[in-house]
Amino acid sequence: MFRIILSLSLFLFVANVTYSQSLEAEEWVESILANQDEDAELDLNTILEQINEYIERPFDLNKISRQELSDLFFLSDLEISAIINHRSQHGDFINILELQSVEGLPLEKVRLLADLARVRDLAKPQIDQGILRDQKHEVYIKWRRVLEKQKGYTDDVNSPYLGDPNKLYVRYKYVAGKKLQLGLTAEKDAGEEFFTGSNKNGFDYYSGHLAINNPTSFIKQAIIGDYSISLGQGLIAAMGFGTGKSTQVMRVKNRTRPLRPYTSVNEFNFLRGGALDLNLSKNLNLLLYGSYQLRDANFFLDTVNNDIFTLYTSIPSDGFHRNVNEIRKEKQLGFTDAGTSLRFRRKSLSVNANLMYSAFGSSLNTSPDLYQLFSVLQQKYINGSVDYGYIWNNFNFFGEMSSDKEGDLGFVNGVILGLDKNFEVAVVYRNIAKNYQSIYANTFTESSNAQNEEGIYASALLRLNKQFHIEGYADFFRHPWLKFRVDSPSNGQEFYLKFLYHKKRKADFYIQYFYETKEQNASESLKTTNVAQLNRQRLRFHNAYKINPTFEIRNRVEFSLFTKDDQVSRGFMIYQDIIFKPKKLPLSATMRYAIFDTDDYDSRIYTYENDLLYEFSIPAFANRGFRTYANLRYRVNRFLTAEFRVSRTYLNNQSTIGSALEEINGNRRTDLKAQLRFKF
Repeated sequence: MFRIILSLSLFLFVANVTYSQSLEAEEWVESILANQDEDAELDLNTILEQINEYIERPFDLNKISRQELSDLFFLSDLEISAIINHRSQHGDFINILELQSVEGLPLEKVRLLADLARVRDLAKPQIDQGILRDQKHEVYIKWRRVLEKQKGYTDDVNSPYLGDPNKLYVRYKYVAGKKLQLGLTAEKDAGEEFFTGSNKNGFDYYSGHLAINNPTSFIKQAIIGDYSISLGQGLIAAMGFGTGKSTQVMRVKNRTRPLRPYTSVNEFNFLRGGALDLNLSKNLNLLLYGSYQLRDANFFLDTVNNDIFTLYTSIPSDGFHRNVNEIRKEKQLGFTDAGTSLRFRRKSLSVNANLMYSAFGSSLNTSPDLYQLFSVLQQKYINGSVDYGYIWNNFNFFGEMSSDKEGDLGFVNGVILGLDKNFEVAVVYRNIAKNYQSIYANTFTESSNAQNEEGIYASALLRLNKQFHIEGYADFFRHPWLKFRVDSPSNGQEFYLKFLYHKKRKADFYIQYFYETKEQNASESLKTTNVAQLNRQRLRFHNAYKINPTFEIRNRVEFSLFTKDDQVSRGFMIYQDIIFKPKKLPLSATMRYAIFDTDDYDSRIYTYENDLLYEFSIPAFANRGFRTYANLRYRVNRFLTAEFRVSRTYLNNQSTIGSALEEINGNRRTDLKAQLRFKF
C-alpha cells in the first residue's frame, strides 16, 4: 500500500460547522489526514463530532476531567498533565486567558482551547438543571449523485446496478447532558436498491446505539447496539481512528477511549452487541464486551459425495450491494467477538491487560499468494496484550506488547520528551512478527496492517518564536517477509520536513518536503524476486491570507517526482481557494479551482477537500486537467441549516473517467451533494 504523500489541503471545515469554529482546530483535523493510506478506512466522525460539540457548547475548564481532555486529539499527555497540575496547584481558572500561564502549554494550543473552552463566572451560583433541561436532538438528511451516467447503470454490462444512482443518508442523534446518547443511522449507497429487491425494508445499512454514562457508581458506561473498541496502542484493536505518520509529527500515541458509541457508516470496523465499563475501585476499571453480527463473505459451492459445501474465501469490507454479484455475498457469515480489558490508573501511571476473542461461524478456504502466506484468514483469533503509560516530569513513556493464539508477538514502544515548551521530541519503535495476526489491529506502522514490520520513528518540533516553527520526522523500516508487489524481504526510509510562518489572525505560509524510498518488484508482469528501488518526492508551498474578517484566500503549489530504475514520472498541481464567511450573515461559502498535470498515476497528488459536515474527500490528482468545487452553507433559522456542494473533474487527455462499473464515457465527472441539518 502506498501512503498519501505530503499533506491534504486544509480548508474550511469551519464553514461547514459553525461560524465561530476555530481555524486552528480545523488545521489539526486536516493534518491528521496527511500521509494516510489511499484506501484507508478512515473514521473521523468521532473527532469531528467532538470538536463541533465543544464549539457549540464549550466545556468548563474547571470541571473537565483528564479523560475528557484526552478526547481533544491535539493535546499531548504532557500538556494535559500541565493543565491538571496547574488547576490543582493554583485553584480554579479565573479566566480563559490564564491558560497562557500554564507551564509547558504552547501558544497555539492556548488558541485552540480558547475556542473550545470557557470559565464560568465563579461569583454566580451554578444551578444543576438536570438532564431533562439539557437535551438536544439532531437530524441529518444527506443526498449525493453523480450527474453523468456510469457504466453500471446501462444495459451494456452483464451485471448492472439494480438501484438508482442516488446515495441517501439519514441520521438521528439524541443527547441528554452527559448521561445519555441515542443514535440511529441509515444509508443507501448509489446503485443499491431502496424499498425493493434485496432492500425491501428500505435502506441497505442500519446502525443504532444507546449509550448511558455513569448510571450508577459501579457502572461507568453501558452501550447497547453498535460500538467501537480501542485498546492500548492498537495491536489488538483500534477501531475507527488510530495513530500513524502524519504532518502532526508529535501525534504518535493512541489515546482513543476504550469504548465509544459507533456513529459511522463503515460497514465493517465496528462491533454489535453490548459493552460495560465497570468501576471496580478508584483506580481500577473493567471493560467487558460481546458482539455478534452477520458479515459479507465471498464464497463458492462445492459438492462432495452429493453433499453441498459452502466454502468461504474472503471477507470484503466495502459494504456495497449494488448488483447480483455483490448481493450474493451479503450477510453470509456469522462473526462473534468478545473481550475484556482490566485497566489500572494511579496518578501518572496506567497499566492495562487486554484480551480479545474473534471467530467466524464457518471454516474458510483461501488460496493465498505467497506474500499472504502468514496472513491467511483463520476461523478463530485470540489476542492478548499488556499496555502501559507513564509520565515522569517531561517524559511520557508508552507501549504495548501483544500475542496472538500461536504465540506470535508484536511490540510498540515510544517516548515523548518535552525538553522545553518550545522543543519536543518523540521516538517510536515497533517490531511486529511476520505471522502475527489480529482482525482489528491498527497501530503505528508503515504498512496498512499490523504485521511483518520492524521500524524506528523519530520526530521533533521546534518553535523558534511565536511566528516560526520547524518540524519533521524520519522513519526507518524493514519487512522480513514478502509484501504485495514486493517478492522479497525489503526495507525503506521516509523523511518529512516543514517550515511554518504564522501571523495571528492574518496569514499562514509553509513549505514542506517529503521523501520516501522503498523497494518494489522490478517487473509488474513477470513472476520475479528481483526488486527495484523506488523514490517518491513531494514539495509543497502553501499560503493562506485573511484579507478581512469576511474573505480569506489560500494558494497552493505542489510538485511530485517518482523514480524507479529508468522510469521517471513528474506531477504538478496548483489551486486557488476563496473563503467567504461573513459574521453578520447566515451564509458562508468556499470555492476552489485546481489545475493538475501528472505524467501518470505514479506521480499523483492527493489533496484534502472541504465537504459537508462530518464528511471528507481525498481525490487523487492524476493525468491532465482541472477540478473545481463550491460549498454553500445557509442557516435558515436556529433549527435548520442547509448545505450544498457541487464539484467537477475534467480530464483533457482522457476519453473516460473511472473504471469498471463506475466508468463514465466522457472526460468529465460532476458530483452533487446536499444536506439538511435539523437541531432542536
